[in-house]
Amino acid sequence: MKNKPAALKVWSREYNIWFYALFGTAVGAGTLFLPIQLGLSGAPAMIMMCLTAIPFTYYPHLALARYIISSDAPAPTLLSATAQYYGNRVANIINFLYTLTFLLIICIYSASITNSVSNFLVKFYDINASRPLLAFLVVSVLHIIFLSGKKITLKIMGALVIPLAIYLIVLSLTLIHYRDPSAIAEFTRPPEFDISLLKNLWLLLPVMVFSFSHTPIISTFAAHCRKTYGDAAEEHMKKIMKPSYFLICAVILFFVFSCVSALSRPELLAARTDNVTVLTAIGDKNNLLWIILTATPVAVVAMSKSFLGTYFGTAEGVRGIVEAAEQNRRGTKTRRTGSKFKSIFIIFIISLVFSVCNPNILSVISVITGPLIALILFILPSA
Repeated sequence: MKNKPAALKVWSREYNIWFYALFGTAVGAGTLFLPIQLGLSGAPAMIMMCLTAIPFTYYPHLALARYIISSDAPAPTLLSATAQYYGNRVANIINFLYTLTFLLIICIYSASITNSVSNFLVKFYDINASRPLLAFLVVSVLHIIFLSGKKITLKIMGALVIPLAIYLIVLSLTLIHYRDPSAIAEFTRPPEFDISLLKNLWLLLPVMVFSFSHTPIISTFAAHCRKTYGDAAEEHMKKIMKPSYFLICAVILFFVFSCVSALSRPELLAARTDNVTVLTAIGDKNNLLWIILTATPVAVVAMSKSFLGTYFGTAEGVRGIVEAAEQNRRGTKTRRTGSKFKSIFIIFIISLVFSVCNPNILSVISVITGPLIALILFILPSA
């Protein structure tokens, strides 16, 4: 039986929690790597991103949220909606791809945070820490925060959103005075429409999808709205999502333009090769003490926040796989508590191994995570 529709409020404290959670999940590692790929792709990429940022963000996420709350399950998820519309076999395939996608994103955040912390220790304290030990500490701290509970995790994410947004805006304004002439010349030069331009635009698309995406938390958000607001869930979702996405797009676009205009092409190439965020590249270039001191800590905070937001969807997907495997092996469903901790342990081990191995982040985004997010976000709800 469906809940009685809740009255649509002008705004509420409950809205604030999810407004911050959506913004917090979207602005993370993707945002900090996007200027690097965008700067290497040229002016046409800038124009394409300006035209597609808001529609790329709002409508696909709203469609996915609608898809999830249309499920008849008491606590709707992406898996329950897919099983209802496409059957259990397709649902299991989609759940595997969903889990793989966001498990890789968790790994990207873990490795990126480890890289940033390592860079900070070397630069300021001349400490060349053991990477396995550093990765273990980073992954452990992130998991401890998540295990403190959903409400506490969301509150921590919410508390970090406004300071992060203010920091990115202030940094963007500061970088206007530190524009690099060679970077400006690169973007004012008429583009050559050839195969390399098409290749650059094609490689940018997955990074854009990743940078503006907060798909992992949509399932949790949609389920909360269905449970709290009943048949009025969609109207409440729209009311929360619209201002959140406007802020996401405005902050990211302004930040990206400022960073790209402040870094030359060789510096962007070096950042890509070194597997570091754009904040680290800016901090290394400019002799602004406050940027040098804060670039790495802010990058860690931004990625940690997105890690926590992404973890909700990842844990849900891994738990579904664990429960399905247990049911096939034993013939009975495993207890939810047991499957929850098994899934967390699996995520911990995989993200730790990934962080130690440290593959190139932009390559992983371009080849795997970006296309898989596009599949879930753009194709599944409309198929």
